[in-house]
Amino acid sequence: MKKILVLVSCLLVGGVWAESELKPVLMGVGINVDNLERSEKFYGEVFNLQRTFQFPPSGGPIIEVGLGNRDGEGAQVILAHFSDDPLPEGKSSYGRFVFRVKDADAIAERAESLGSTLREVGLPRGPGKPIIIFFDDPDGYDVELYQAP
Repeated sequence: MKKILVLVSCLLVGGVWAESELKPVLMGVGINVDNLERSEKFYGEVFNLQRTFQFPPSGGPIIEVGLGNRDGEGAQVILAHFSDDPLPEGKSSYGRFVFRVKDADAIAERAESLGSTLREVGLPRGPGKPIIIFFDDPDGYDVELYQAP
């Protein structure tokens, strides 16, 4: 009986531990950029993100900048510039940033004013339908705005 109780206890504790490990929280996404200042300005003006850290913290050229929400909530965009070598061809073909927003049109307008070309997915707009808009950042990475219905 003791063996069964120990086995059941291990399974229960193990189940709680395993479930908590399956709920990671995304802290950030890092991308290589051609120009740190230009990209920081773009994400700051389009998404109202502010610098949360830089590396190195002092001295030497800055090679990495973290941008996040002013309230500290949510994941960060991490911009990296390690060298002046050209960025790899097709770097944006493997993924994109997706931002859940309250006003996709207003944010898209800001991106367009900074030189981005907007692309909608062709979904009809109306009550009960999401708004999805794509555009490229200054380095050619896809950015998606998703406004829930």
